[in-house]
Amino acid sequence: GQLTELGVLSLARNAFTGVVPSQLSFLRILKEMDLRVNNLSGQLPTEIGFLQFLETLELNNNRFSGSIPSEIGLASYLQSVNLNSNDLSGTIPTEFGLLEGLQYLSLNYNSGISGTLPSEIGLLTSLETLWFYGGVLSGVLPSEIGLLRRLENLAIEAIGSDVKLTGQLPSEIGQLSSLQLLDLTGNDLTGTLPPELGSLAELSSLSVIYNANLGGVIPSELGLLTSLRFLYVVGTNVTGAIPMELCPLLEGKLNQCYFGASFVNQCSC
Repeated sequence: GQLTELGVLSLARNAFTGVVPSQLSFLRILKEMDLRVNNLSGQLPTEIGFLQFLETLELNNNRFSGSIPSEIGLASYLQSVNLNSNDLSGTIPTEFGLLEGLQYLSLNYNSGISGTLPSEIGLLTSLETLWFYGGVLSGVLPSEIGLLRRLENLAIEAIGSDVKLTGQLPSEIGQLSSLQLLDLTGNDLTGTLPPELGSLAELSSLSVIYNANLGGVIPSELGLLTSLRFLYVVGTNVTGAIPMELCPLLEGKLNQCYFGASFVNQCSC
């Protein structure tokens, strides 16, 4: 608490235990906090909200528990938040929507987190990466996701988890003009693949593996995705033939394409 001029706190990959002290709030000009890969525990301190110049928060691979404090929304300079692989619980605070400069958010493998992705996510117009592996989101993907025009990576994977996305994919997903990776593996999506996916000109990887209630056919609009290299539509109820519009892609960049009941079935024209 006496290091009031400290700009970077980097103590990663040690064997530290215990809790993060509340005196953290005295580090008023701290820009980077990296405490990843330790054995720290207890709740995330609400004092994070006092760190108004904090840009990077790396607390992954510890044993933090409890909910993510709403005060995190007061750290208005945050650009990167990594809380992977802890024991966090509760819901994703709507106050994340206050972090207008946030570019990277990862909450992978926190089995206690549940609930929906708040609609306030649409306020994060600088966001480039959203990682939610390990089943941390339920409910319907909000239509506000389409406001994230800089988003490059969106992964909401739920294999082996009881917490899954449900409902239909919003057509607004086609507005993610920078999206390169879309991984929705292992959820419980319904409806059909929206034709608006064909608007994702930068998309290189699309996976809807093991969404057993996702039906319909592969939309012909996917043939517009000239950057597509990986397409996985396995373990779904999507039926029919590969649309002819995809055939030119299979002769070009699209070098992994699986469609049907299992990975035995490669796409063919």
